[in-house]
Amino acid sequence: MTVDKIRFIGNYDFNSNGKFLWEIICQLRNMGTGRYVTKNEWLQKWPNQPSYLKIIKARPAMDRWLHDGKLWAEWTFRGKNLGIYEFTHDLNRSDWRIIHKHEEPQFLNNKNSMKDVVFSDTFPLPPLQEL
Repeated sequence: MTVDKIRFIGNYDFNSNGKFLWEIICQLRNMGTGRYVTKNEWLQKWPNQPSYLKIIKARPAMDRWLHDGKLWAEWTFRGKNLGIYEFTHDLNRSDWRIIHKHEEPQFLNNKNSMKDVVFSDTFPLPPLQEL
């Protein structure tokens, strides 16, 4: 008996290979306050530019599956500190991992950051508006 094809039924997220964020946070002391988490997606796309969240406050909704809640975190994206954000959506992907204490200096002391995006002041008009 041979199997020709593998079919995924439902919303299978085959890009993610970690844990749910609330699964990690609920197992840490003080809901992970002061700890760092990152997404495996960020590590794959930008391996030289660190992206992570420093957890400031976490309030899980404590539903049956631990999918909802609010998270306040200091967001560093590709080496640039973006400030404190409140995350409520897009936390229920199983793509998160905790940055262990011995890995924290490697993430925090990395000086590779993305360059500033410069937008031009003007842009050309579309051909139909030039008339």
